[in-house]
Amino acid sequence: MVFKLFIAALCMESAVNGADLIKETGGMRKFWGAVVSREHVMVGVEGGFAQACHGKQAPLARMKKDDWMVFYSPKTQMGGGETCQKFTGIGKVVGGAPYKFDMGGGFIPFRTDVDFVKTAREASVLPLLPELDFIKNKKNWGAVFRFGHFSIPEEDFRKIAGAMRVDIDADTEALPVRAIAVSSTPTVASYGDPEKKSKKNNKRKLGEEMMVKEFTAEYSEYSKTVKPENIWALWADINNWSRWDEGIESCEFDGEFIDGSSFVLTPKGGGAPVEARLQEVVENKRFSDVAKLPFGTLEFLHEIEKSPVRKGYQVTHRIVAKISEGNADFFERAIWPSMESGLPESVKNLVKLASEN
Repeated sequence: MVFKLFIAALCMESAVNGADLIKETGGMRKFWGAVVSREHVMVGVEGGFAQACHGKQAPLARMKKDDWMVFYSPKTQMGGGETCQKFTGIGKVVGGAPYKFDMGGGFIPFRTDVDFVKTAREASVLPLLPELDFIKNKKNWGAVFRFGHFSIPEEDFRKIAGAMRVDIDADTEALPVRAIAVSSTPTVASYGDPEKKSKKNNKRKLGEEMMVKEFTAEYSEYSKTVKPENIWALWADINNWSRWDEGIESCEFDGEFIDGSSFVLTPKGGGAPVEARLQEVVENKRFSDVAKLPFGTLEFLHEIEKSPVRKGYQVTHRIVAKISEGNADFFERAIWPSMESGLPESVKNLVKLASEN
């Protein structure tokens, strides 16, 4: 797993042309979302500034004066705290180009000035899910918030603002409390199963609606001392995967390590939880897990086998990403290189940990 690198790449400066997942609105002003812990949002509200993606410049540079911005907080605190899942801050960008701010300790993030609506009411994302078009997959809705900074269609932004009792056409004046009619029953988007790969264009048809492109990467680590049962014990202990994968904040799993069992993984960096499902589980040999996201699927395959050339075993992890055609170019340019280069780290950590047992 390389979720940490996946999140970092998503925060890079890049537009998703023709993307199904993220659509930038036209017109003079645009509307944006950022994923930040509630604690940090409150600091920004009081100070009249915004930071995103751990202080990166590129996300803020995409925004212009008079654009609107809303903050989603999956947790109350960064790297911990309680579950929040609310829109916690909203305001209008009033600054120009992003500027550096020395917070001490060597951390110098980029900021932009925002005129927050301090009377805005926090709003849970859950009742809004059926109404928000930019959240394509209503079942695994948290995946969209893995983008640390993203554009939001104006219609969706107005729905969020309304839930927060804010009128974006009245500058920063909050609306009086009123009732908002939203559906209480989320709809579930179903993409079906991938069909046979096309040799001509390396694209697959997912269900009947979405064409996808496949990316694969693999890394193997050899060890003379590691034992299959030790590797397997670490794989099967899903709740402690963070011991060998530094990109994982936590995992929640209380079932059997067998085909069809599902678990919830929360990445570091403020990303929303993602549900994944186990498949092809063969004890002391191999297993895989699959996460279905709005823009495609990510499959992680894990295998241990006797080395074909030396005495001992080799542990192999493989990533198979099937990304929708509209997002494939962005994924290949901005995300995939980091995922591919980060794969060896988790495998080496796993083998080292297993060898110590």
